[in-house]
Amino acid sequence: IGTSSIVDIRAVIEEGAVIGEHCVIGPGVVIHSNVIIGNNCVIKANSVIGSEAFVPWGIDLTCNLTSLGSVILEDGVGIGALCSVDRGLIGATIIKAHAMLDNMVHVGHDVEIGKNVVIAAQAGLAGFVQVDDMATLGGQVGVVPFVHIGAHARISGKSLVHCDVKPYEIWSGNP
Repeated sequence: IGTSSIVDIRAVIEEGAVIGEHCVIGPGVVIHSNVIIGNNCVIKANSVIGSEAFVPWGIDLTCNLTSLGSVILEDGVGIGALCSVDRGLIGATIIKAHAMLDNMVHVGHDVEIGKNVVIAAQAGLAGFVQVDDMATLGGQVGVVPFVHIGAHARISGKSLVHCDVKPYEIWSGNP
């Protein structure tokens, strides 16, 4: 835990997590192992960073795939209350510098969120999604796996993103 960082007494930080300088970790936050948090990051109440990736087991409940990856939050990332960021299944889940996640946002495994991206409340990104720099996702946006959202793209609230979005495009609705 870096100098001048404030970690609420009710937060849980697992062994193997790294927290940079001047961070604020709120009450009830859980930071699992294999998580690296840069400097000047804020994680608000009851968010979970680095949990196991969701893998549908199907009928065979004995199948137990574990997340081998990590989570990397670069400098200046803000994460609202009740967010979840899954650890990468095979690589890293990365949230780049100065990205902001509103309350109740889910970031799936192996996702990469670019610099200065803003994601509004109740949005969900499935695994292997890539969101490029300066993109904006409105509230309750859903993004299916393996989609690439280009730089400066804007997705209106309650939209479904089911295929790639080119840079500077504006999407709205549910096809």
